[in-house]
Formats: sequence, structure tokens, C-alpha cells
Amino acid sequence: MKKEKKYAVIALAMIILIAALFLLLAVILRKDDANSNQTMPHKDGGLIAMYVTFGTDSYIFVDVKNDSPFTVHFPKKIYGIDGESITREQLKNGNIVEIYGDGAMAESYPAQYFGVSEMRVIDEGTEADSEKYQYIIDQIYSGPDPAEPPGLNVEYRTSEAIAAAVIPRGAYEWTYVDKEGNHQTAATDAAHVLEWEELNDVTLKAPTDLKLAFYQMPEEVSILRWKSEERREAVGTEIPDGEEVMPEKIEGDWYIKNAEAGYVYLVRAEWENGYVEFGFLTD
Repeated sequence: MKKEKKYAVIALAMIILIAALFLLLAVILRKDDANSNQTMPHKDGGLIAMYVTFGTDSYIFVDVKNDSPFTVHFPKKIYGIDGESITREQLKNGNIVEIYGDGAMAESYPAQYFGVSEMRVIDEGTEADSEKYQYIIDQIYSGPDPAEPPGLNVEYRTSEAIAAAVIPRGAYEWTYVDKEGNHQTAATDAAHVLEWEELNDVTLKAPTDLKLAFYQMPEEVSILRWKSEERREAVGTEIPDGEEVMPEKIEGDWYIKNAEAGYVYLVRAEWENGYVEFGFLTD
């Protein structure tokens, strides 16, 4: 009987030892796995997409799994294939990137992904690789009319949704080259923004960062604003001086930081070809 108890104790000890070894092995493997991913500390996998450029400075990302095109709000954290920090301008046509964010896409075509927190180049790719998505480019891009000045959208995030507003143009002067190679200038005058009968609304419930998504990136941007109650019904009445608002350029894009409700904004953008004025109302 004593001998049987002895063997039972030995067997139990062996079982405990084997279990301890398995537990130790699992801890080591988990640690190694964590160390192998320590440069990308994300809870979920990223979206894999190709960066595709077209036109002067336009782009789309294309989800490599389903060939769905989308644009993004570029984050501050962009990393090259070597893990070094890079800027948006250093991305190259054909790059394969892994994109991390909240996954919320605005319903449009192409879709708009505003909540991107980080992106990493995982494959250099080539410009030739991007040519397979030319059929998508053909659907969304026909080339700009050289006589047409660039446009502007305002993009912003609220607690309920991601929103974008098309901003109307006011006065502009735009020089272009026609089909015959001659330089032409298109220009129009407009009433002061406070005298516009209609202004597109940007609805804000709290101070919000507004991204000025120009169709073509300007060289300079200046902004004035007035209280919304200063709008005029009669054209030609005295216009009060506007308050200057300093735009910020972040990762290649222009922003109005902490924009508030209750103002009329006038945005003047300047390019080598000329200038365009845009106006909108925050409420």
C-alpha cells in the first residue's frame, strides 16, 4: 500500500511538472510574439491598401482585398518601410500601406476615411503595379478643365458623424493655357461674403477643427471671419473689418483649428495661376 501511494505521489508530481513546463513555454511564446510586434502595438489588424496617384496632386487608396477606393484624413503617424517617420509627400505611387483607425467610412464615392490614426508602408510596390486600378481612376477623374479654378470642401468630425460640405466660390482670377497654347485669364467679381444671399452651412456643436480640402493644393491661404449677425441684406452697405484667422498647415493640409459656430468665414486661396475666394457659415 505504501509503495502504491509513493507511485501516486510521483505520478502527480510528474503531471504538475509537465503542466508547469507547458505553462512556461506558453509564456515564452507569448512574450516572443509580443516582442515581434512591439513596433506596431495595435489591438486589431490594419486595412491593407495601395496608394495610387493621378492628376496634379490627387490620390486614392484602393483596398487590395475588394478593390474599393477611398480617401483618408492623413494622420501624423506615417512610417516608411524601414519604420522611419515620413510625410504624406514621401508616399509613392504603388506603395502598399497598412492603415489603422476607427474604421468609420463616410458614404461617398470614393469613400472617405477620416478616423485614420496611423499608416505604415509594408511594400514599396511600383508605379506599374498601380496601373491595374486605372479603371477606377477613369470612373472618378476626367482631368480638370484648365479654365475652371480649383474648388474647396470643408471636412470635419462631430460626435455623431463625419461630415463634408461643398463650399461655393466668390471672386476669382485664374490664368490658364487653352488648347491652342495661348494664355487666357478668367475672372469674376462678387459681392462681399456678408452680402451673399446663400451660404452653405457647417453645423458645429462645439469648437471643431475644419480641414480645408482644396481640389488643388494652394500655395497660400488667408482667412477672415465675421459674426453671423453682421450679414447684410443690402449690397453696397458699409462692411465692418473682419477678424483674421490664422490657418495651420498640418501634414500638407490646411486647417482652421477650433472653429466656432456663429461666424461667416471668407477663405482666400492663392496659386501660381491666380486666386479664389470661398465663403461659408458656421452655425
